[in-house]
Amino acid sequence: YLKNAKEYAKRANKLAQQLHYQKGLVYNRLNRGIFYFFQSDTERASVYFLEVLEWFKKYGDKRGQADAKNFLGLIYWSFGEFERGFELVSDALALNQETQDTNRQAWNLNNLAGYYYDSKNYQKSLQHFEKAYVQFKNDKDTGGMARALNGIGNNYGMLGDDSKALTYQKKSLKVLPATQNHLTRS
Repeated sequence: YLKNAKEYAKRANKLAQQLHYQKGLVYNRLNRGIFYFFQSDTERASVYFLEVLEWFKKYGDKRGQADAKNFLGLIYWSFGEFERGFELVSDALALNQETQDTNRQAWNLNNLAGYYYDSKNYQKSLQHFEKAYVQFKNDKDTGGMARALNGIGNNYGMLGDDSKALTYQKKSLKVLPATQNHLTRS
């Protein structure tokens, strides 16, 4: 029995190494998708995200599923398929809540706030940006904080409160060093 146990342990270890390597390759493909997304090559990015989403589902990787769904949601949104995009980002938020990844939740909330903003539901957008800001602040994510503050300001502007809009937009510029402020301007 001991000999068999040792053999099975070797096999299990070998399989675990292979799976870890495969997981590394899949995360590499996810990162490629993100790269192409930010290069505005949404067609190529979509292919990567759809491919890795299937793998993440198969192996129960909720964080990976959430990342793929979040970016797919943004792609659908960019093509005007707001409902499908909203659904995917909402799914990503639920998965990130399960894994208790607060920073990814904040980015999901930030993206959902953008959906509400584009659909002219400024009150709902404002609420999501405010929730995102609190999580970004807790995670000390200054880039996220600046974007959420800018979103809050934009919503106040659309709601007719120009004083608050300007206050929040100024706050967003103060969060990041001067060299990075161009990232948050709208």
